[in-house]
Amino acid sequence: MKKLFLLLNLFVTASFSHAFTEDGQVTNGGDPYAAEFFLLLDSSLAKMPLTLPLNSGGVLERSDLETVRRTVQVTSEESLTLKGREVGAINRPFTNPPSIVLSRTFWNKLDLDQKLHLVLHETLPVAGVFDADYKNSSTLVQLIENIAPISYPTLLASVETCDQSFIESISGATLQSLITPQQQSSVLFHALDYKCAPMIKKFHEWQINMDICMGSLSLMNWFLRTDIRNLEKVVEVIQILKSGGVSTLKTCARKVNDSCKFAEKLPDKESLLPALQCK
Repeated sequence: MKKLFLLLNLFVTASFSHAFTEDGQVTNGGDPYAAEFFLLLDSSLAKMPLTLPLNSGGVLERSDLETVRRTVQVTSEESLTLKGREVGAINRPFTNPPSIVLSRTFWNKLDLDQKLHLVLHETLPVAGVFDADYKNSSTLVQLIENIAPISYPTLLASVETCDQSFIESISGATLQSLITPQQQSSVLFHALDYKCAPMIKKFHEWQINMDICMGSLSLMNWFLRTDIRNLEKVVEVIQILKSGGVSTLKTCARKVNDSCKFAEKLPDKESLLPALQCK
């Protein structure tokens, strides 16, 4: 839970005030228990991929939880009972708006990990997911804890060192949810520049279009103009690009890029031309 705690610290300044004010209006009734509930939910959503696996074998879209975040009303009472026994919270998915009530006495006894489990346990039913014995919420907590923090700078840094274990840990949904399409292209060109085959393989695996232009240069022509002295890596990258649908003949900004003709002029054409699949 150390990673989660650090993440929460990042959210405190930005999110805690937001939990109390929105468009100039007070939300949550100034309830610090509700504010902490939303702080935990927000920090969890920030780390979740777009599609979430459930213990039942089904999936839940993160957007469903984001809808709950926007609509659910969270309040707190000193203590709560349900069917004659004390409980930590009560969710009411079918009220308008849907609501969750927290027991302040129960909440105060929980550590951060237990609070996170409770937040997801109470949120899931509002999203239409049954969470008997905390099975689904525990699956989500484990998923959140196992996802490495991803950002544009960390992606670029992982390319520069070609950190294969880190790159392999990234899911396509995580990548596409956290960086823009323009940044995706920048990461791809960075990977080509550093001949980082694992990252290029991930782009192919994620089915991200790599047959793109950089100004008047096609991606393949641009790559052949980089430092290609490490021939083994260069050939590996070309083979991945070809598998990913990158063309050797492409028009960019009205300029025809014929990578086969360009490779014919290079000293290592005997290795490059077969990799390019030139006839």
